[in-house]
Amino acid sequence: MKFICIGSNPGASCFLLKLKHTTILLDCGIELSSILSFFPYKPTKDLQPSKPNSSSDVLIQIGSNLFINDIHLKYHIPSTDLLDLQSIDIILISNFHNMLALPYFTEFCGFTGKMIATEPTIQIGRQLMRELVEYTSRLDSIAHNNLPSQFPLWQNEGVISNLSLPLQKQVPNLVEWKKLYTLQDVESSISKIRSCSYNEKMAVSDALQITAVSSGYCLGGCNWIIQTKHEKISYVSQSSLHARSIMSLDTKPIENSDFLILSDISDHTRTPDNHLNDLCNAIATTLTHGGNILIPVNPSDFVFDLYEQIAAFVSPSHPIFFVDPAADNIVSYSNISAEYLSKKKQEKVNIPEAPFNFKMGKVRTFKSVSDGKFGSVYQEPCVVFAGHGSLRCGDSVGLLEMWKSNPRNALVIVDKHYDFIRCLSVFEPIAMQVFHFPMDWNLNQGMGEVDKLLQQWKPAHLLVHEKHAKKINFANIQDMSSFKHMDVLSFTLRRRYEKCSISPELAEAIRPVYYGKQSVSHLSALLTLRDGVYYLSTDPSLQKQQSQKIIWGCPIWKAVFVHLQDLVKNEGVVLVTEDDSKRSITFKIPTLRAEIEISQTETKIRVDDPTTRRTLTRIVVDSCKPLLKY
Repeated sequence: MKFICIGSNPGASCFLLKLKHTTILLDCGIELSSILSFFPYKPTKDLQPSKPNSSSDVLIQIGSNLFINDIHLKYHIPSTDLLDLQSIDIILISNFHNMLALPYFTEFCGFTGKMIATEPTIQIGRQLMRELVEYTSRLDSIAHNNLPSQFPLWQNEGVISNLSLPLQKQVPNLVEWKKLYTLQDVESSISKIRSCSYNEKMAVSDALQITAVSSGYCLGGCNWIIQTKHEKISYVSQSSLHARSIMSLDTKPIENSDFLILSDISDHTRTPDNHLNDLCNAIATTLTHGGNILIPVNPSDFVFDLYEQIAAFVSPSHPIFFVDPAADNIVSYSNISAEYLSKKKQEKVNIPEAPFNFKMGKVRTFKSVSDGKFGSVYQEPCVVFAGHGSLRCGDSVGLLEMWKSNPRNALVIVDKHYDFIRCLSVFEPIAMQVFHFPMDWNLNQGMGEVDKLLQQWKPAHLLVHEKHAKKINFANIQDMSSFKHMDVLSFTLRRRYEKCSISPELAEAIRPVYYGKQSVSHLSALLTLRDGVYYLSTDPSLQKQQSQKIIWGCPIWKAVFVHLQDLVKNEGVVLVTEDDSKRSITFKIPTLRAEIEISQTETKIRVDDPTTRRTLTRIVVDSCKPLLKY
């Protein structure tokens, strides 16, 4: 088995797993935090950087932070240049956060294999990719006279090499950053995905079976159980024990895995519930003083939990808006995905009532602030959820520029994927209040959740990113390997037997001989490997071999001892030593300078003289139980 970490960050999972002649890609996330390196487009002209004309002004330094002076956004995708992506047989997608790089694999790299994900992952992932295309297209349309984006100056290695080392680390592997895909690429990629349900066993090949189980992290989010006849590999992607609206984490299927791949965990010392209470208090205080609240986010089910909590907390006189191209579609789809929701939410469907009751409440969705309907209902003070969470594109940028000079207003950063200091440094000075409540629903090692689960799961071998390896208690783990970006880990799968299918013609020719409780037969056949499965079939080209004796089992050590005594007679002695730890017996013949070690799995003859070796070999073979001749 071979394992390669392709993703540059645990939060943007992407792994390659080679198992039993099958190559599997586990997730394909984009490192979205890379767009923090771009200077955002701002409606205020005097705050917008000028068009770069040379390498000297292509990069802007603000304080200790470096920014790219180009609004043609590019994205840091998983490393694919050194891999043969056409050899990938299947892509398994665990949640909609980890599928944003999918078109790069399916549309540009010659991929022809299968893709599997749950239906909510497919549908919400489509909306999030379309949202990203929409935001990027808006900037491209504004910057049509700007520097061409095919290979801009800032991707020149010579420009980067002139920076100090700390600044170079802020923009790693710039040459690998790619232009975003198109809507056509999104739809083409999505159309090739096969949907699956939780606990549905799917045969990838005759030798490999996969199962998706609930991760409790997001709507349709799953972990993957990959099984052969002899091994069980569990891939635990982002998972959570704090599911409110969705189905909880299914831990049972992950127990007793031969290999457990742990992709990403949290180390926060505060739970999302703690942050949620602080968030509601901050919003109440701000609204009381007549201020507006801006919450830059992307639409997802964890945001829906925020909606419901805030809507119950905020006075009916204060409207709540969600401004994002994908918001309305994702809210609507979430309300028809009852099978993936918590029991409490499923009960609402039976009433009948919408699980996420936004339309009946105060939350209103709009594609953009330029939407005429938004202007007709807009009033202050209000709460606005707006994309994009990075504050580098989308309506959140314009709203922040409009509200940042008023100290009564508040900005609340809840997205865990972005460094909020780096997010805001390009908007300084900011007079409005700034709150940072990162909502990280992932398994939390800071609260001891990972150790408790590992104690239950008891994996034989744990694979974990080196960023998290030192934080885990390995008392209940037999073996562990850590990895980082582009590490290649190889493992030997210990198996004594391999299942094999026999053709009907060959089966008909078998003449078994019974020996005790077992039956054996000699076969002359052609062994082939197809789709990870071994096959035996007749082959007319095989010549009938000369009849010879077939031996069975281990040599009978008492018979070996008798033959050795006859061999040395009065010229020497045979020393016998038993080793209980190895379950073996050793015969030493000093006069022949020879030694024979017999165990249940092998027999070793140690002697220099070739004639003596042949003699001892014949003694060992003659002491085995004769079975049959052919």
